[in-house]
Amino acid sequence: MSCLTAAERARILAQIAIKTAQLEAANATYAEMLLDASEQYKFDSAEGAQSLKNRSLEAMETAIDRLERQLAALRAKLACKGLVNMRLRRI
Repeated sequence: MSCLTAAERARILAQIAIKTAQLEAANATYAEMLLDASEQYKFDSAEGAQSLKNRSLEAMETAIDRLERQLAALRAKLACKGLVNMRLRRI
């Protein structure tokens, strides 16, 4: 007997797919940031100016670590590991 219903399992699998895509994008961004050390860009045209500031490497590392922890927690839920509902009785 599984600890998850079919709907819960499908929801967790969908979340894993989303988090995996986010992690891949974060890793790609981090690799680009390592290659390009510039932190701020300014685009100036005749119509207006825009500026863009990249996130710091530390912020990206923190985001990657958070996504990896979330993926590990979702995989543990999928494997029915982790916290389990328990009923405690007083003696």
